[in-house]
Amino acid sequence: MTAPVFDKLAIVGIGLLGSSIAHAVRAYGGAHEIALWDASEDVRQRAERLVPGMVVQDLSEAVENADSVILCTRRCARRCHAGDRAAFSAGCDSDGCWIGQSESRG
Repeated sequence: MTAPVFDKLAIVGIGLLGSSIAHAVRAYGGAHEIALWDASEDVRQRAERLVPGMVVQDLSEAVENADSVILCTRRCARRCHAGDRAAFSAGCDSDGCWIGQSESRG
């Protein structure tokens, strides 16, 4: 096995895609440390039992000092984070807009 590509990898969103990536990274030795975060407390609790890596309670803790961050969130959550409030008004529920309003990156 080769040396890990990343010292710390952060995965934001621990659903089907995020958890699958975490399992593959662990299986192939892609990172020394895998930090996992999800907006849902229920998902974080489940991930602590089922997904390899360190589940953290705060997004900033997950991404701090990460060599790479993989976003595994719904599209509307990413658009709301980028400042697209129209996407939120048009149908994203509050759970989907997990980071809340931020400045537009125009």
